Amino acid sequence: MLIIFLIASLRNFGQDKSADRGELQNLLKERKEKFDTYTTSLEKRNGIFGGKSKADIKQSNEVLIEIVRTDNKIISTLNRVADFRTFEKVNMNYDLIKCSEQLSNLRNAVDTLSKR
Repeated sequence: MLIIFLIASLRNFGQDKSADRGELQNLLKERKEKFDTYTTSLEKRNGIFGGKSKADIKQSNEVLIEIVRTDNKIISTLNRVADFRTFEKVNMNYDLIKCSEQLSNLRNAVDTLSKR
């Protein structure tokens, strides 16, 4: 039962990996669009004598806050990808240790059988 659960979770991790890549691409595209909006909002000058009004500054700040939120999502996704890679390395190390133990046991068995 445990083996079935582990195999199913490994398949989900593989699917999550490609989903994370797609999510990262979407978040980076979203961030670029928001940054373009921010750059445009910095150039707006609706105040008296061509100055920036409070509304212009407020709008620029709101866009900047959205950029930070998107950056936080990007960092979260990157952390998830890094954690998955760490999991893969640890899992591969355990598999390597298990294979080494099996190989050692088989060599011991061959040595024991050849001595008889």
